[in-house]
Amino acid sequence: MPGEPGSYSGYIYYPAAIYTHLAGQTLGSSSTNEVQASLMVKLILQKLEDCQMEGVAHVGHLLLRSTKYIYQQSVAESMENYLQYMLYQRQCLTGLAPLITEHYHDLVTVLTPQRGYVISFRGADLSYEGAEWVECSECGDVSFALRIPDDDDMRHRQCQQSPQGIYKVNSPRLLTAYSTARKGRFEEFF
Repeated sequence: MPGEPGSYSGYIYYPAAIYTHLAGQTLGSSSTNEVQASLMVKLILQKLEDCQMEGVAHVGHLLLRSTKYIYQQSVAESMENYLQYMLYQRQCLTGLAPLITEHYHDLVTVLTPQRGYVISFRGADLSYEGAEWVECSECGDVSFALRIPDDDDMRHRQCQQSPQGIYKVNSPRLLTAYSTARKGRFEEFF
């Protein structure tokens, strides 16, 4: 129901992807393109990332390296933590070794950039978005929109009515829908 904590939770899933872009430019610049790769290659790279490791191609070979940081303010403690973490990374690699062996050529091919380009892997991510169901106060359009507290920012810009409507979270139609959904969801338990 509107106003209840967690009522407006929305999540966006971003699948794992491999990108290439010109060296010296940032990921997302006009030179960015997605590299086509098999699901298994993406899975291996995702598992490596989960273990704070990455795979890169170097002179036609696969290079695996740790991405775990050693912090300057506490080098001795960071080194001890890193050495302990290496045991976990070893377990990860032991589990991945058969897949890396089987897909070695594909990994090297995908991770080898064209001259002047770099390769970037972005692991799968589930991102929280503060969103809510809203209804236009004039035309009745229903949408799932990012949560913005300012009414002017919630204006329905494609509304054909004059004046343009504002998206509202607690319209009578949405309140009825919430109530009906809640009733249907819980009546079988009572």
